[in-house]
Amino acid sequence: MNSNNKYRNKYCGEITIEDAGKTVRIGGWINSIRNLGSLVFLTVRDESGIVQVISEESEKLSDLTRESTVTITGTVQKRSGNVNPNMKTGEIEIILDTIEVLGKCENVLPFEINRSKEANEQVYQLLQAYRRVNGADEMQKEDQKLLSDVLTFDLDGIQNVTLQQVNNDGMDLSKDEFVSIKDEIANSALI
Repeated sequence: MNSNNKYRNKYCGEITIEDAGKTVRIGGWINSIRNLGSLVFLTVRDESGIVQVISEESEKLSDLTRESTVTITGTVQKRSGNVNPNMKTGEIEIILDTIEVLGKCENVLPFEINRSKEANEQVYQLLQAYRRVNGADEMQKEDQKLLSDVLTFDLDGIQNVTLQQVNNDGMDLSKDEFVSIKDEIANSALI
């Protein structure tokens, strides 16, 4: 995955012990916040995984909420003692230098995103209808990857996609819908 842009130079799940001592820029969603007074622990997630960020400057993070979208710059260091074997990035943590809130979550969600399987059936159906999210983490990652691929597709490649391939991926489009979408994509790419 190409991760070098203005929001990140490394994906959260790709940071390893070999990055210790390096400055990284990550972008993602605040997964959790633990404020211990003099020390704040954040976990930040993106499509590749989760990484822990720590800061001694709790006032920098006082207005931060879970599910807010952020860009964080910091220095990778080996964890001192508390390695987490359950995390892909469990050997390291990022010492926060700067944080930019790109989108603040106002904490009005009817349920926890990472516990969406526990949401009641009505909310679940609403999400499926309007966001096409099924609550399964792996499916969400696949949907995000598909969306990313669509947004960065090769125009020549779209001409080779067949209706059968699209429907095999669960889209269930009619021939007319498929042709209309292909034409719209081709026309918008020419603008």
